[in-house]
Amino acid sequence: MNNDDRIYSSFSRLSLLAKRGRDLSWRPPYSKISPMSGVQKSHQRGRGLDFVELRHYFPGDDVRCIDWRVTQRTGQAFIRLYAEEKDKNTVLIIDLRSSMFFASDGSMKSVIASELAAIIAGRIQLEGDRIGALLMTDKGIAVHQPQRGEKSLLTLLENVVFHGQSLGQTLEKTQENSVRKPLVCDGPETCFSSQASLDDVLKQLCLQKTKESQIFMISDFIDFTVEKSNAFIAQLAKRNNVIALRVSDPFEDQLPEIALVMGNGNVQLDVSQNAAELRQRYNQFAAQQNQQLEASLTAMGIPCLHLSTHQDCWQQLAAMSIKGQG
Repeated sequence: MNNDDRIYSSFSRLSLLAKRGRDLSWRPPYSKISPMSGVQKSHQRGRGLDFVELRHYFPGDDVRCIDWRVTQRTGQAFIRLYAEEKDKNTVLIIDLRSSMFFASDGSMKSVIASELAAIIAGRIQLEGDRIGALLMTDKGIAVHQPQRGEKSLLTLLENVVFHGQSLGQTLEKTQENSVRKPLVCDGPETCFSSQASLDDVLKQLCLQKTKESQIFMISDFIDFTVEKSNAFIAQLAKRNNVIALRVSDPFEDQLPEIALVMGNGNVQLDVSQNAAELRQRYNQFAAQQNQQLEASLTAMGIPCLHLSTHQDCWQQLAAMSIKGQG
């Protein structure tokens, strides 16, 4: 197995990023699940109240919320505002299919996706929420049941590493799995099909009636369709906070003017340096696909963050953190 962290994620690397994620001040731009949900959750589990702020009393305010100590000390009436605490789940959709095993420079898309998942999971674990995950692979959907705690986080990272390291070894078997079969669940941890798709994962969450959760979709969205994927995401967004994190390589958006050999495990295409018309058609198609994805998510109010294989994952998130604070 290649030990280059740019090609395959290692457990030590993901563990380190999960720890660094706890210090990340950036908070994803998701809206509140309900008007009563607070910005920060208390350390106590279950439903409760979180202190939000102390402000002056105004006529019509609930007198039961008056902070009599502060009022006596200042000589002015103050009330304490609280927000309802909700016991939330976080669901990570992590794309580890063979389409993610690509990079023209920097790190593989699968590595960026794995590192993103580790950073987000580290931050969520610190806040005390349950973390669940659906890993999209060439062999099906691996399910990590929502749980709290360090042990659950480490198990998730182990699963991400395992499925990430399977990439490259299974490319020659992609053709065998090209025929779609119904999704079949084998036990609580893993659901198998001949091939996992974005729609498979989204449909599964819809069937589970997932609600009041934070859903992070980490993928290249190569098989996103306006007809089906859009409907599933819209259904989930009605009751959950959904964020899309698109991982891409610059070569996927615009082919360079050099000779290339492209393949997906089923077919191979030789692109000569002089194939200007082919490049133009491909670039137009890629731009159209990206615009459809962006327009669909924007219409639903879902943030879409873009990360490149050519840049370090942590540095990209840190830059978003600084920008978000500005």
